[in-house]
Amino acid sequence: MNIHSTPDLVSSFLSDAAHMPGGHATGVAFPRSVAEVIRIVREAAHVLPVGAQSSLTGGATPRGDVVLSTRALTTLEVLPDQRVRVGAGVPLAELQRVLAVQGLYYPPVPTYDGAFAGGTIATNAAGAATFKYGSTRRWVEGLTIVLADGSVLTIERGQAAASTLVPVPTYVMPDVPKLSAGYYAQPGMDLVDLFVGSEGTLGVV
Repeated sequence: MNIHSTPDLVSSFLSDAAHMPGGHATGVAFPRSVAEVIRIVREAAHVLPVGAQSSLTGGATPRGDVVLSTRALTTLEVLPDQRVRVGAGVPLAELQRVLAVQGLYYPPVPTYDGAFAGGTIATNAAGAATFKYGSTRRWVEGLTIVLADGSVLTIERGQAAASTLVPVPTYVMPDVPKLSAGYYAQPGMDLVDLFVGSEGTLGVV
């Protein structure tokens, strides 16, 4: 897997929409498959997965990492039962365009529709329709995650509780439509929900 270190290319990945100063990276990789994501995670000492870098928190600003850009993970398949399977690098504008052809719509789109699908899952993104349709979490039925050791976890909602993998925190989550403070935690919560909103800290979507 090529790690690109051309200065002009690397410099284009050194900040997100928050424009935090001091970003620096070893290089940038553009995996096109799960196998290539695995290889990067296993071989690089520090990896920062990024999507469209539309974060306003500075969380997509590298600090010496290999930047793992998801922009080449662009699989997009509309299934017969009105579900859709997307790669992490699919822009939401493209997702909506493809769905619209079939009279469908993906509701929890954030203000910036250039955001990538994987990034919206990692942040539990939400937009103008959140109060009616909820944030991203309730719309995610399954995930493929590459964990920090390079192993792959493929899960579907209803398949396993989060407690089968890790102890679930006991703090009480506020009852609000959108929440991005800390890991999601509910008694008996689904394993899928552990990764939605985890900001890339538990694995690469």
